[in-house]
Amino acid sequence: LYEPCPIERACAAPIPPIMGRSRSRSRSGGGADRCRFQKLVDERQQCRRDRDFDRADELRDQLRGMGVNIDDTGLTWRGPDGLEGNVHNGGQPGIARKDGDWDCPGCGKMVFASKSECFSCGEQKPRDGGRGG
Repeated sequence: LYEPCPIERACAAPIPPIMGRSRSRSRSGGGADRCRFQKLVDERQQCRRDRDFDRADELRDQLRGMGVNIDDTGLTWRGPDGLEGNVHNGGQPGIARKDGDWDCPGCGKMVFASKSECFSCGEQKPRDGGRGG
C-alpha cells in the first residue's frame, strides 16, 4: 500500500497535470514544485513496477524537461534550486549497479556489462565504458 511522504501530505491542493517540456526554472512555489516532482517521480516508479515502461519513459522525459534527474540505482532524485527527494519503491530494493555496467550515452539508461549495445535505443557501448558524468 502506498504511503505518502510527509511533504506530499503537507500539500493541500491537488497537483495539476504538467503540459509540455518547459525548461523554465521558476523560483516561486518551491514547496509546490517539490510536491509536483515527488508525485511524478512516484507515479513513474509505480509505472516501472507495473511494467508500463512507455508511460514510465514519458514521465522520465517530462521530469527531465523540468530539470529533474532521477537516479534509479540510488533511488533518489534531484531538481532545480536544490530540490531533492527519494524514489518510493514500494519497499523493494533498487537495481544494484555492478562493475562494468554502463550508462547509455544515447538515452541515459543503465546497461549490464555483458551487453555491447543499449537494450532500449540500440546505441553501441562507448569505448570508455560509458561511466562518464
